[in-house]
Amino acid sequence: MLAWPSGSFQTRRTTVDHAAASATQRIIDQVAQCPSGALSIRTEDSIERAAAATPITMEVQANGPLLVKGTVQIKHADGRLEQKDTQCAICRCGHSENKPYCDGSHRRTGFQG
Repeated sequence: MLAWPSGSFQTRRTTVDHAAASATQRIIDQVAQCPSGALSIRTEDSIERAAAATPITMEVQANGPLLVKGTVQIKHADGRLEQKDTQCAICRCGHSENKPYCDGSHRRTGFQG
């Protein structure tokens, strides 16, 4: 169960006023602020939007992960498929404990690239 703070708080991108938002909207707002795409919400509307022709873009983060934006299917080494509908951060440093996804290890290891 999630416990939300009362009042408002500042994040990197925005101020969230929890007193003025419903519980559902607070969760949606928090997920929307996830820069890596590790958090996502799947609704009928999001599935329809993901099915629309959206270009896939890749953005190399300085000394960090590769951000893949758009709907992509990732085939893991064990053969299972996983679909990401918004974006995901792919490890470039090789030290992630959650490969192929970035877990922030590039900061700890001083990755340059």
